[in-house]
Amino acid sequence: MYPWQEHAWRRLQAAAESRRLPHALLLTGPQGCGKGMFAAAFARVLLCERPTAAGTACGRCRSCELLEAGTHPNLIQVSPEEDSIAIRIDQIRALIEQIALTTAGAEAMRVVLIQPADAMNRNAANSLLKTLEEPPLRTLLILVAHAPATLPATIRSRCQRIDFGGERTRKIRWLRGQLKAEIAAECALGLANGGPLLALAMERAGVYAERSRMMVELHGLASGKAEPITTAARWSALDMTSTLRVLVSLLQDLIRSKSAAPAELLQHADLHQVLQTTAERIDLSKLTRAHALLLEQWRLHASGANVRAQDMLEDFALLWAD
Repeated sequence: MYPWQEHAWRRLQAAAESRRLPHALLLTGPQGCGKGMFAAAFARVLLCERPTAAGTACGRCRSCELLEAGTHPNLIQVSPEEDSIAIRIDQIRALIEQIALTTAGAEAMRVVLIQPADAMNRNAANSLLKTLEEPPLRTLLILVAHAPATLPATIRSRCQRIDFGGERTRKIRWLRGQLKAEIAAECALGLANGGPLLALAMERAGVYAERSRMMVELHGLASGKAEPITTAARWSALDMTSTLRVLVSLLQDLIRSKSAAPAELLQHADLHQVLQTTAERIDLSKLTRAHALLLEQWRLHASGANVRAQDMLEDFALLWAD
């Protein structure tokens, strides 16, 4: 387990040993906090025939071999199909039928893993509700969700929730041992919205190496020394999600700098000087408009809307340079 997951792991292990597991779990937290890995690991332990004294799957029994091969009959997984970003009602109906037609056995557990559960459309979620209200014996449903608020309240209320959004101190301590020296762990975790595994992946993708350059480019646009279309074209060649994360974060720090916030309150404290110099060139109303535009672009991008990245970034760069 990762350090920020240890408490939840111990609690669930104790519940399993005392046969007091709930019928459904809802694992939540930001992207990159290891929710899916946690769910898979816990499922392996529950299905293992000879768990170790440390509470992990043995990896050698017949059940573990089936899990490794992806053919264990008592592990049912539901995710969006290849041609969709949503979990459809027919998938949930098939799940319900499969549960009804099979039994877990006298002592064996059955685990149903739905991820991301927030990908269920409204009809699919409503179809699952009856199963949550009348759970089958010896069956644990594990729902994994990045955005649990999008799930119906009737679903959330019937699951025991485990949230991995906290444990900031442990996440930062772990990140310090993983990241290179080019960015502070606190800043990396903030850019990843609290997901340490995402923070590490962003470093490996070169996102942090781009951060300082993007700040210099924002300063250049504000001072008339950079050309908006050219700058937007360079940004659009990068990963769009990471580019928007960095730009939004930098603008938030520019707003803080404009409001005379002390350097220690800035997420990008190491860029304090260029942030302050740039903030002096941009009036607060333009800062807030640009920030609102970026947030809307991020929403459109996350929704899968058919909008070219370069068009969005050009709109932002032209507003910023105006």
